[in-house]
Amino acid sequence: MALIISLIMSSLDISIVATALPTISNQFHSKDEYTWVITSYMLAKTAFQPMFGKFADIFGRRPIMICVLIVFVGTSAICGAANNIKMLIIFRGIQGIGGGGIMAMTNIIISDIVPLKQRGVYMGISGAVFAFASVIGPLIGGVFTDQLSWRWAFYVNIPIGIIAVIVIALFVNIPTPAGSFSEKIRKIDFIGTFLLVFSVVLLLLGLSWGGTKYSWKSATIILFFVGFFIGFSIYLLVEWKVAKEPITPFQIFKNKNVGLCCLISFFLGITFIGVTNTMPLLYQDGRGISATNSGLRLVPYSVMLSVGNIGSGYLIGKYGYVERYMRTGGVLLIVAAYLISLFGLNSSYVFEFFTFCLLGISVGLN
Repeated sequence: MALIISLIMSSLDISIVATALPTISNQFHSKDEYTWVITSYMLAKTAFQPMFGKFADIFGRRPIMICVLIVFVGTSAICGAANNIKMLIIFRGIQGIGGGGIMAMTNIIISDIVPLKQRGVYMGISGAVFAFASVIGPLIGGVFTDQLSWRWAFYVNIPIGIIAVIVIALFVNIPTPAGSFSEKIRKIDFIGTFLLVFSVVLLLLGLSWGGTKYSWKSATIILFFVGFFIGFSIYLLVEWKVAKEPITPFQIFKNKNVGLCCLISFFLGITFIGVTNTMPLLYQDGRGISATNSGLRLVPYSVMLSVGNIGSGYLIGKYGYVERYMRTGGVLLIVAAYLISLFGLNSSYVFEFFTFCLLGISVGLN
């Protein structure tokens, strides 16, 4: 239960501020920087999340989980009290580190404590919780913005996070690896960690600023992408030849299914996060719909996503045939993505309702 609570917090914060962004922009008089409230969170989350698996192997599951929860709760309080947009963006980035750690550690601990035959069901529930919380985030953020204040989108994490820390500290009993703190510190791949964060940040900055702040052909964007390519290439070389405790052990890719699943997750994440964070902006800025109602428009998406996630997890656990659900979900996702591209200022509610249902079930199946 503590893991689910933690995952809900981390997942909500991916999108809970989406419906609050126009209000935040107006309050801080920031028309150019306000989108970084989401971007900084996602950037830090993406850059740091891969490292927590290795940290958990070195320091133990429970200590790392408690640490990332403390970081997440502490930065939530600071974000809620922010008095300017720069302060909010900086601490949203630090919050993203905690959020990425929570998501990584939840899946790691589930894999540790759940038998293999039951893992499909639990992973399905975990995926459904993540997806449902991420999609319902705009609705909750809209209610807070309209009825209380956008600051409660952050303050709500504080009591929930404290409960999660207490429960995990008292009831999650997973052995901690032997060795002194200094011995464990020496096992950390500091070079690989720096190169991974550096290269991922360059890539995300290039993708975020390209076509908006800078032209795609500008020297700045080209240098970002070149820097990413060089940094990531050196990272892979270090992981392969130098690191004693690599963040990315190459032997896991001997199983081609691992690489394919990573590729599928990459493209699935683009669709999922893109729709979740941009649709509230279309409804509020483009159509003048309230924050609460724009969140309500995404409810069919979240419901069907949860149905697809839990349903496929149950069926895979009972009958197997993983590829059937992934193929079906992939085909449906192509259709749903095309239908979303037809959305405009005057699209009918029935058409959007059907499209969100189709998108939810397709993402859930994958």
